Amino acid sequence: MPDPYTITITSAAENINNTPETYQLILTLTVQLNAANETYSFADKSLVILNHGKTRWEHKIEDGLVTPASMDFVISDPTGYLRGLLFGTSAQEVATDKQFVVEVKLDGTNEFTGTAVEDGITATLINDSTVDSYLVKFVAYPRTDTMIKTMLYDGATALNPFTYTEDVFESLEDMITDLWQLVDGGITVDFSQEWIWAGEDVAGGYDEEDVTFDDLEVIPDHIYFDSSRSISNCGEALRMFAVDYGAYTGLIDETTAFFYSLFQYDAGNTQTLGTVLSKTEGYIFNLLDFIRIESVAPEAVNTSSGTFTEIEGRFIDYDFPIYVGLRSIGGVTSMNDVKSTLIGGTYANAEAHFCDWWFAFRGDITKLRTDEFEVVGVDYVFTKNFSHNSFKYQILELEKNWETGTSKIKALNLGT
Repeated sequence: MPDPYTITITSAAENINNTPETYQLILTLTVQLNAANETYSFADKSLVILNHGKTRWEHKIEDGLVTPASMDFVISDPTGYLRGLLFGTSAQEVATDKQFVVEVKLDGTNEFTGTAVEDGITATLINDSTVDSYLVKFVAYPRTDTMIKTMLYDGATALNPFTYTEDVFESLEDMITDLWQLVDGGITVDFSQEWIWAGEDVAGGYDEEDVTFDDLEVIPDHIYFDSSRSISNCGEALRMFAVDYGAYTGLIDETTAFFYSLFQYDAGNTQTLGTVLSKTEGYIFNLLDFIRIESVAPEAVNTSSGTFTEIEGRFIDYDFPIYVGLRSIGGVTSMNDVKSTLIGGTYANAEAHFCDWWFAFRGDITKLRTDEFEVVGVDYVFTKNFSHNSFKYQILELEKNWETGTSKIKALNLGT
């Protein structure tokens, strides 16, 4: 087998329009041949970035997963060098992997890491009078598809991709991290989940209470060892964790993920908007009249909030294995009750709390105000909150335009 080498092509750091920030693009292509690594600048190969792309994150509230950032690029390739690596017929060109790594640095710090997808790469001939000149276009994504491709079952046979053991407790945060590390083994996950848990009822209170998310563990049985559940791959398992715990989770790039509570303003994790060019106030989500779950063993639970309806778009049924085999780390009791300061801060049965929590936000129009901003600057972070005119916001969508040096932000208005 050959010892692969890499070709790295790095652009100069450019000032972004209307901002003091700089943008730099790095392409790393792997060649399945034995040779020394090669390093070039864009200038060395006469490459010029014509479209620096946009970076976009999007979250749909009921999904739990944030659509990963994607970027599209257009590069002038007057000598056909890059086109050759992607479409050429020489020994080196044929041996070059077409799914190459794309990095963008903002002010010298990693902003985006992704992989060019094979169905988005094109090279257009624009001048063949002397030396062939091309426009090369490609789209890059963080490779979250590895989670979807990692199956949990082959028929009724558990594939157990993480080699868990039945009835053996695992840290809840570790299980979520395992899922994200399918994308890259070096990924770290930042957690911020504000629900508080309690154990079995006893005279005068609970035998264990005030248990936080980072002190929870769960048996993997009902996700990884029961093919009758409606979860077939690791992407669906991650989505289940997010929805079950009132959270949203996503990948900022191929090295950093997050798992945060929805509808929560974290005063310790904020950023400041630049000049606001425009602001549109609105309500973009339909109200729900009815939310229901059906939990699984050890006993079936049918719990709901709201007024029963089957009108399309006005109700949601959840049938996930919610809160089965959950306890504090090293504890001896099940975590049966939970509370959230966002809906009153009183302990309730976990399944009832789930319905009440989601209905408190999806059944109340005042909780669904979503404002859209266009602002100067591209140094915003999807996971950071912000305030504007005394209102507090949690971002749902963020699009950075590297050509104009502006960003579009769609955010939940969390009130004053």
